[in-house]
Amino acid sequence: MPVFRSVLVLVSPDIESPTMVEYAAALARVLDPDHMRWLYISPTVSTASAEEAAATRLLALAPDPLSRWYHDGRLGVSVRRGNPLETTLATIEETSADLVLVPGEPLHAGRRVVARRLAMHAPCSVWMVPRSTPASLKPVLVPVDFSPRAADALRVGAAIAARAGENMCRALHVRLDSSRAAPEEYDEADAFGREHEAFALFVARIDLHDVEAVPLFEEGSDVARAIVRVGTEQGGGAIVMGTRGRTRASALLLGSETEHVLLSSPISVLAVKHFGAGLRLREALADLRVSQRGTTFS
Repeated sequence: MPVFRSVLVLVSPDIESPTMVEYAAALARVLDPDHMRWLYISPTVSTASAEEAAATRLLALAPDPLSRWYHDGRLGVSVRRGNPLETTLATIEETSADLVLVPGEPLHAGRRVVARRLAMHAPCSVWMVPRSTPASLKPVLVPVDFSPRAADALRVGAAIAARAGENMCRALHVRLDSSRAAPEEYDEADAFGREHEAFALFVARIDLHDVEAVPLFEEGSDVARAIVRVGTEQGGGAIVMGTRGRTRASALLLGSETEHVLLSSPISVLAVKHFGAGLRLREALADLRVSQRGTTFS
């Protein structure tokens, strides 16, 4: 069963770097979605001839299996004119995409506006790919906070690792520096030392696709910065994180850590949409339902 069935990829036939095309090809090979569509948002009026010319330029860059997919009708190319966010959202709805692959502007260029706004507003998962990112989906790092959205992200991360031929993915929990914990965070700090117990209970009902979730515990005062550091140290691959909503209301619920990682990571970041409602470490330890191995996140 595919991790994602319908993938929308934001591309440009005039790009200097083939990053998006190469990454789309890697995703196609590894995740094998049912359908993929490339979307080029043109500053001029879209015509059939413009679409054909764009497809020709893009496919000239495309490694296997994308040329074959295009001729088989499994890969489509659309050229459209309009506001980038609104046009992308309309195309997501039209194609029933459950994943959109979006380029990340260079870190020195600003705030990665398109990636950030899509992660907030899109009803599907968003995969941000910085320029010059190696075309590899592994290794996989999944930050976890013991919440349902983190469980969903870990399930997806494990599925990607399995598809990529990996037998493990790393699950990172960044615990607050107890010396800097705010009063409302004392309960979280009190649970330090029991992370392995909490992690075992947490993963007990998650379908990990026969991949080992290796826990990694870090302490720090800036969760997002710690995630980016650990992700960078792993030398590429992807950071897979949860968001808090599937609807446009998620604009207020993206989650500050996910947003900050999306804006600052030099490696790719997959923001997985989930309905989500937070469970903190201490609550996870107390939640006896987590120990019921007969229930899995689907």
